[in-house]
Amino acid sequence: MEHSMYSYEIRKVIENLDLTNEDTICNLISNVVAYCISENKTKVNWLAHELLDDVIENEKIIKIFDEE
Repeated sequence: MEHSMYSYEIRKVIENLDLTNEDTICNLISNVVAYCISENKTKVNWLAHELLDDVIENEKIIKIFDEE
């Protein structure tokens, strides 16, 4: 995520979250996934690639978010 145009904003949000709370983590993940899906306008979900690049393997991002 360090190369992401959103990385600074995301780090600021995460700093203010209680990541010891499982509900908070689940909500964060759910919101990121929903945002990636709802804002996608191309066959390659560039937003998912940008936000999840350092989180999950590229092949999994392609399988989950990109259209064939």
